[in-house]
Amino acid sequence: MRKILIILGMMVFLSSCKWGRISEVNRDYISELNHYPKFLVSHFPSEIKSLPIVNYVINDTTNDCILYMLVEKMDDGACNIQDSLNKTVLAKYVANDLNIVTIKTEGLLEWHPEKIVYYDSLKRGGEVYYPIPYFESMEHYSLTKDIFSGSTSSGLNNDMIIYIIDSKPGKYWKGLKPNKYMPVGWKNGYSKGICLSAKKGVLIYWFIVW
Repeated sequence: MRKILIILGMMVFLSSCKWGRISEVNRDYISELNHYPKFLVSHFPSEIKSLPIVNYVINDTTNDCILYMLVEKMDDGACNIQDSLNKTVLAKYVANDLNIVTIKTEGLLEWHPEKIVYYDSLKRGGEVYYPIPYFESMEHYSLTKDIFSGSTSSGLNNDMIIYIIDSKPGKYWKGLKPNKYMPVGWKNGYSKGICLSAKKGVLIYWFIVW
């Protein structure tokens, strides 16, 4: 049975209980990170300083992937993050780039078979497109409706930039079968990165294993 956990953090609440709630969420967040290999989560923040907008987890191999995603509002250091990413990342894509290669969950493709895409190669339009998760639309949640979009190839709003920090082929998670939609040599693998929208003031930390 597929196990999907979505935790929505509240944005507005009484300040008297705010810090206690942040502390509780932070303990859970740190505990969750410790369940994953360090190489997958090394780019995530070591602690949460404010309530996240979304903490999204898929951790059952029957969904054809393992996915962890943390959506946060930017803090004062976000500009530094963007400058650093621009200098050091493996690749960078805009959210509506039609050449983007996405890993989609088995559950999503059951409900939306029109989103099935078979990829013959990661080289598309003259450059390599490392796989990313398809960011399944959560527009029906009021806090995320301007972040996600079902109309783009990535599942993200047009003004999001996707940074690939690392991506490699190979078997990195026991129980995951070769992905039939991916090209030869990339039937299994992992990717990790950060998505950023300066306009929306949003950061998305993520990794995916397939």
